[in-house]
Amino acid sequence: MARWQRALRLLPDGGRVLDLGCAFGYGTRLVARSHQVCGVDASPQFIERARRAAPRIPFQCAPAEAVPFEDASFDAVLLLDVLEHVRRERPVLQEVLRVLRPGGTFVLSVPAKGAMRWLDSLNIWDFYAGGGSHPPEEEIPGGYRYHRHYNLADLRALLSPGFTIQRVERTGLGLIEPLNLALLALCKGLLHSQWLYDRLVYLYYGAYIAEDTLRCGPASYHLMIQAVRNP
Repeated sequence: MARWQRALRLLPDGGRVLDLGCAFGYGTRLVARSHQVCGVDASPQFIERARRAAPRIPFQCAPAEAVPFEDASFDAVLLLDVLEHVRRERPVLQEVLRVLRPGGTFVLSVPAKGAMRWLDSLNIWDFYAGGGSHPPEEEIPGGYRYHRHYNLADLRALLSPGFTIQRVERTGLGLIEPLNLALLALCKGLLHSQWLYDRLVYLYYGAYIAEDTLRCGPASYHLMIQAVRNP
């Protein structure tokens, strides 16, 4: 939630916005208050839920590397906490480049290679729940199971030469990741209760939101950039 407020401040005034990887449309609805917005996600279940919640917003079910829009049809694109999940990053970023007009704004957020990146609770849990090994890529439906983490140099390399980074925001430290790992171990590991985890996880969410408001340096756990599409 704190992240979405920062992303909104990085958008240009007005114009047409693509929320790529919109999930169930929470952020898309926020953008719709001030912009013309479209939401795209690869999950049919999420898109169905988004359409029920906001029937006036156009939502499309499509993969991030093949969205159903014409070239240069958006003034801004949001890609928040999506890139770390996709199977291949460059086709997704090429699609962003294609649908964004020259001079348009790209807002991207990803987990950062900060001091606490090794404590990514979902990565640790998935590794041990999978018997201490990564599953074959072809067995992962829809994307990349483990969260990638990035630093600014990684993003510059991925975005060059199509984009120029104009603004960088680093937040959080990842100090609350052990809390989620403990909840996963207790609820899913010891008690085998997804129901209990789905309720207790809001403790983690609340702590995450609070920590994500902290502005940090290179040790941060989260990275958001504002970039412009080069001619």
